[in-house]
Amino acid sequence: MRKTIYSGASAYSSLCVLPDGTIGLYYEVGEYEIYQMYFVRFSLDWLTDGADHFSPVGIDNNGTEQGSLQLFPNPSDGIINIVAADEFSDSMLELTNAEGKLMFRGRASEMAGDARQRQFDLSGYPAGLYFVHLTDNAHAEMIKVVRQ
Repeated sequence: MRKTIYSGASAYSSLCVLPDGTIGLYYEVGEYEIYQMYFVRFSLDWLTDGADHFSPVGIDNNGTEQGSLQLFPNPSDGIINIVAADEFSDSMLELTNAEGKLMFRGRASEMAGDARQRQFDLSGYPAGLYFVHLTDNAHAEMIKVVRQ
């Protein structure tokens, strides 16, 4: 599936996820010496034709994300601890990079830890932004992590 924001000459695109879950795109258009800078935003629903949805996570008074899945330390240069509000049971854990490439897939039950906390080693991955996806029969949740 492809989406086109601007079909003419463009350059220096940059993407970000905004606090409300929309995706921001900054890009410039034009040719030669006349450039115009633009910023657009769109939803994950639009980008994936409804295949994916953004589910907001609550923020406490300290600005910390509060969901059923928490991850620390973040950023990390090695082991991250993944804590779930409920037991991991038969959860599938996936790690994708910022470009959406699947870097790891495995059962949470096969990782070190206990019923509500598992450990994952990021030290073998290059520095950058990653997303941890935890999926079971009841729900799916995603949280971002930075590898230093």
